[in-house]
Amino acid sequence: MGLQKDITLDSGINLPNGYMKINTINIMSGEWVNILIDVYKDKAASDDGKQSVARFAHKCLTEYHQYFSLDVLNQLNKNTTSQSYNYLKTLPFYAGATDVFDVKE
Repeated sequence: MGLQKDITLDSGINLPNGYMKINTINIMSGEWVNILIDVYKDKAASDDGKQSVARFAHKCLTEYHQYFSLDVLNQLNKNTTSQSYNYLKTLPFYAGATDVFDVKE
């Protein structure tokens, strides 16, 4: 899974249909989650194994228990990856991003 939207990087490069995919999720249980996102020109570039053009990092602190506590994950029957995407979509930068699923998902 990934997220797709038009992105303008700090460098000024525009990525119509830019594709963002979680690279790593680091969890400090009960305290915070750090999510690293790779940004690609588009989904095809990611699928073709091209190098990402940027990497974003987001740390979830105050919303940790709302999204990542074991009670919440179990109650919603979610894993940390799906919850990370749910969390990211609450951030202003990801407003309007659409979910993109792999064929095998």
